[in-house]
Amino acid sequence: KQWYQRRVRGPHLVVLFLLLGAAVAQDQDGDPLAYYGPPDSSLAEEEVVEVANLTGTSPSRNPFTYNNIHVYAGHTYTNVLISAPHGGSKRVSGYGTRSRGCYRNSKCYWGRGCTGKKIKGKCGVLTQADSDSDDLAFAIRQRIYELTWRQPHMVVSGISRAHMDPNREREEGSQGIGSAERMWDTYHYYIDYFRKQITSYRGSGIVFDIHGYSSHKDNWIELGYLIYRSDLNARKIVSSKSSIRSLDRRSPYSITQLLQSSVSLGSYIQAKGLTAVPSPQYPRPADGRDGQYYRGGYITQTYGSRDGGSVDAIQIETPPYIRDNPEYYGRVIGEAIVEWMNLHYTN
Repeated sequence: KQWYQRRVRGPHLVVLFLLLGAAVAQDQDGDPLAYYGPPDSSLAEEEVVEVANLTGTSPSRNPFTYNNIHVYAGHTYTNVLISAPHGGSKRVSGYGTRSRGCYRNSKCYWGRGCTGKKIKGKCGVLTQADSDSDDLAFAIRQRIYELTWRQPHMVVSGISRAHMDPNREREEGSQGIGSAERMWDTYHYYIDYFRKQITSYRGSGIVFDIHGYSSHKDNWIELGYLIYRSDLNARKIVSSKSSIRSLDRRSPYSITQLLQSSVSLGSYIQAKGLTAVPSPQYPRPADGRDGQYYRGGYITQTYGSRDGGSVDAIQIETPPYIRDNPEYYGRVIGEAIVEWMNLHYTN
């Protein structure tokens, strides 16, 4: 401090601030991810690139679109990966369409040639978009960048769920349709790639899988940790069943506290004037009006830490009013995420 006070005075201080301002401007302008919205340029759809060969360092085009999947490589040392699998609405003539599966021996089978019966209420598929969930993801990412100067990695599907669903297992999400399989593979290649990057450079981190619902009456943000609604209601919260198992192992707080107390993500969202479950205000779905709750889907199951690894995952399911104003609420949720991560992810 004494060296700073002695050496940096008068014109030297002006020069220092000018250099610092130039460095910041260069960082913001030089970072191709420091803008809002999907990439303008795309790889040609007819360009043949085997997903298995998309290895090596970070993608050469950043951001870029391939197979209708928007890919954004973040800061080398970010510990955040954002996924937005259901915001896309693009329909392509000639692409196959997913349909109800066949039900046989208490199991669903998928694809046009599946054997079994097509039964109403069994093996259905959802094809509508989580409207504006992609815009919400962009806004969350931008706010995290503004507060930390480290862009999160992000993968966004631009295709309609009628063609492909990244938040289902490959067989169900693509149903044997070649174009859908390529898009599914591309999406999950980059989720896995960035997850490994976080593990390599930071040791631990987290995936936020952004979604939206329209049918639940409580109008709250549902934070999915893979704990079943019935278990939350019965207060049977077990760390080994959660998608933040790694956080629980290294945290001084119990898994129940991490989900429901003042140190939970729900608490930080609640502090911003929003309602969330689980949280101190609503620790259980049963504490709401109709008590509906999504616990987390395939992406949270696959890329969280329930089955091992040091990268956690949380599915963030949002009501319509949040997605109707994605820029505002994305900033609010992004701030809550940063404040919560400052407590739990300081590695």
